[in-house]
Amino acid sequence: MEEKSISRLLEFRDTSKLLFQKSNELLHNYKNADMIEKLKTLVEALKNVSTTFHCQEKEIVINETAKLLPLLKSPYSSNANEKMQFWIFAFLEAVDAELVITLNNYVELSAEIGNALYEYIEHRKRCNHYASLLVHTALRTGYSLPEKTYDIVMEAIQKQPDLLSNFKAHQNYVYNKTEQRTFDRCTVCGGEGEAYYTSFAYFMADFENPFEPVKTWIKCSHCGNLFTKKFPEEFLKQCEHYELMLPKITPPPTFAILLCFCKSSYCIEHLV
Repeated sequence: MEEKSISRLLEFRDTSKLLFQKSNELLHNYKNADMIEKLKTLVEALKNVSTTFHCQEKEIVINETAKLLPLLKSPYSSNANEKMQFWIFAFLEAVDAELVITLNNYVELSAEIGNALYEYIEHRKRCNHYASLLVHTALRTGYSLPEKTYDIVMEAIQKQPDLLSNFKAHQNYVYNKTEQRTFDRCTVCGGEGEAYYTSFAYFMADFENPFEPVKTWIKCSHCGNLFTKKFPEEFLKQCEHYELMLPKITPPPTFAILLCFCKSSYCIEHLV
């Protein structure tokens, strides 16, 4: 599936930045009727674009446009500028929501569009749809950008431990940093490998601490084995206690007698 629909939505950030810049310039040149008219035309055009969105946030854009347009006249007032700033905010919120809906149409994203999305998201950290944008993007860049997906998600979660708390998979989840062992070489042959895929382990039904919410799989360049780059130290240390795996328990006498009887019966049966 082509990714043009995502690219077009991402372009609206640059358009909004231009609108923000020019509206602030008008505070120092408030009688520039030509510029005011151009801004008015741009606002109307963006409002018309938003009417094609599928998100509920478009209704806010439509309503705020009706309030803003009558104020876009010469001389340009500070009140008009405040309304313009809020309108830009509302429009970008609608773009964010539409991006989340659009991403649901994709299974995997290319590295190019993935990088563009992560750059966009970097500037939307304080916005309402930040977590949804980040998660829906990360779910689709596991193959194209495995290392970047892991780094960006883990950095975001470490800064905001409750980032995933509102998702239904594990509601109220709060990230708790745990000791992880890093594997740089294949666990089968010892060969080197490269990042192959980053999965969102958080969305697995049995996910829990001490596992990290995202997991990067490495593919061995020598034997093709897949192994996780990081694994909880807590479980690895348990494996070092062999008595947990092969407990030295002496069977009771009755069990030993029964075992001998079964062996004897088996031998007699097959010798006859």
